[in-house]
Amino acid sequence: MNISLGKSFLKTLGVDLGLTDALVTSDGKKRSPLKVLQKSLKKLKRRQKALSGKIKGSANRTKGKKIVGALHEKVRNQRLDAIHKITKALGNDNQVIIRENIYTS
Repeated sequence: MNISLGKSFLKTLGVDLGLTDALVTSDGKKRSPLKVLQKSLKKLKRRQKALSGKIKGSANRTKGKKIVGALHEKVRNQRLDAIHKITKALGNDNQVIIRENIYTS
């Protein structure tokens, strides 16, 4: 017994990646950039600025480089986690997802 599903049973969703909002879907939902990520980026900016003033080869510069490297890793992990959570939620709710590509010159 073969049962075929028509196109009316597939739930589709259009996705637009934007600048002000991280993600806008065709049903009107918006995902803004994460506040936690913005906080980490601000902290990274401050630490990099402090590192640039340290004397090359000094122990304090070595410590600063370790701190900056750890912050880079933290930001990377936060971005990957956010992407995973968003794509998982979209994939669970919809069968077809369409992404918009806009090329500007």
